[in-house]
Amino acid sequence: MSIRSTLRSVLATLFLASSVTVHAGQIAVFGDNGLLSYINASTSHTGVLVSDTQLATAGFLNTYDAFVYTRNGASGSPSPTMSGAAAANVSSFVSGNIVLFNGDFSDSVGGVFSSDPDAETLFSNALDFVLQSGGGYIGELFGFAAAFQSNDRGVPALGLVAGDLTGNYVVDNGSYTLTTAGLSHPVTAGVPGAKDYDNWDLMFNVSGYDASAVLMETPNGRPAILAYGGATAMPTPGTIVLLGLGLLGLYRHQRTSRVV
Repeated sequence: MSIRSTLRSVLATLFLASSVTVHAGQIAVFGDNGLLSYINASTSHTGVLVSDTQLATAGFLNTYDAFVYTRNGASGSPSPTMSGAAAANVSSFVSGNIVLFNGDFSDSVGGVFSSDPDAETLFSNALDFVLQSGGGYIGELFGFAAAFQSNDRGVPALGLVAGDLTGNYVVDNGSYTLTTAGLSHPVTAGVPGAKDYDNWDLMFNVSGYDASAVLMETPNGRPAILAYGGATAMPTPGTIVLLGLGLLGLYRHQRTSRVV
């Protein structure tokens, strides 16, 4: 393949990568709180509140693109919970990217108790991330707990990611610091490297998880956000421009060499 053909191919690929859009998705939400309201009021997606009975029905989730498991506004108790049949169907449905928010994340999204722009950006980014792959999953608080292989929070373990939850809630009102890896991840794009979320104070003890998947954590190292899946961060516009200019320079150099 000539340099010209290679240049055209690479530039076309970069253009597509820089202009990837996420289609409007249908999102099943288990747990009625600010996350559901935010999806419908502030994104192009449609959130639908679903019940355990619906989830326990085989094939019910087939018309949805992603599943959000949150907490139903219940503090300190495992609500909502799932039946075994519902949990099995959710586990089978989840085949795409996964984002887990450890803590009372929903209180900072949608203005139910407060409204934090950075928290809302994180949630919007998470929606785009899980919708890239289809069959995506977002878990907040009890949805976080359920995602692991086991937990002692009274919710079925969905077995979506490796790890175990042990012990009760841990109150931690410290600053939440993004890791270096998180700074280049699509879920954390546009969010400052350090942020104190007042309502993110209920944290689970987690063991056996993949530390490389942690995007944000408390000062004592407890994971606050984890992301799993095959989607990768798209190159930034600046990176695309620099690479394009480099390829253009290579092409011009080859033409000049031929003339000489």
